[in-house]
Amino acid sequence: MPVPVFAVAIPPPVLLEKPLASLLPTFDLRSIARTALGFCEAAITSLPAPGEIVAGDPTAPAPPPGPVPAGDSRSMRHESQFVLVYRHGSSLVVRRGMIGQRGVWRVVDYPGPAQAATAYAAECSRLRGQGFRDLA
Repeated sequence: MPVPVFAVAIPPPVLLEKPLASLLPTFDLRSIARTALGFCEAAITSLPAPGEIVAGDPTAPAPPPGPVPAGDSRSMRHESQFVLVYRHGSSLVVRRGMIGQRGVWRVVDYPGPAQAATAYAAECSRLRGQGFRDLA
């Protein structure tokens, strides 16, 4: 007995404008840029040695310090003020001012690193008491 043959209509292929769009990962370029700029800010913040600090006008426009490396260094904020505190060898270095201005640099030399570390801890404690908080 012969097998009946049926004609089946196969629809023609449809071309999609973006055939792989659903398979490609999506990127949030703004998020990537913010992250990259955050790393740039961290890289830009420098902790100069006391001999490398140049005197200048405290009210001159300048960006405030950003995040600092771990160790004896802190970048703090309170309302519209900033403070950068760090120990460099046996010296305590403090930069303080209004956000958007250069601020005032102060360097105090101590007989040894242990005394400078103690002064660093005392300065950070004093600043916390004044309402300064670490830069997040």
